[in-house]
Amino acid sequence: MKDPTAEGRPYILHTTDETYIEEIDNLSFIAPHHVVALRNSLGKLAVYSHWASGDDRVLREEQEHEYYDYSTIGGRLELENRAADAGPLYRQLADQLAAAEQSELRAPLPPSLRIIQSEARAAYLRSVRPQLYLPFVAGVS
Repeated sequence: MKDPTAEGRPYILHTTDETYIEEIDNLSFIAPHHVVALRNSLGKLAVYSHWASGDDRVLREEQEHEYYDYSTIGGRLELENRAADAGPLYRQLADQLAAAEQSELRAPLPPSLRIIQSEARAAYLRSVRPQLYLPFVAGVS
């Protein structure tokens, strides 16, 4: 970002926490809401996960995937989720996503930002996480 002439990446990496419930009729089920996605010129792979309770670790169990192959019209429109097809492009996107997650999303911050990161993580775990889970868990018998 410091150098506007620097070469960019061949992909877009995105992460977010979607804090809504898709399955509102069944409050015992909370859809995975932590999303990490990678998109390149060939396709897109998005992985939806739960957070570990009271922690910032992603749980690998019960993950949901979206995979779109942009070589088809339905894939480009993101109407054909082919997550069940673990073909070569899916594996390529999965490998690229895993590498980017490790080298970019999980990379240590510069020392000058680590205190702020620690404070932000503590505030997030203290305030956001209970709001996401407690109202729904309390309503389930």
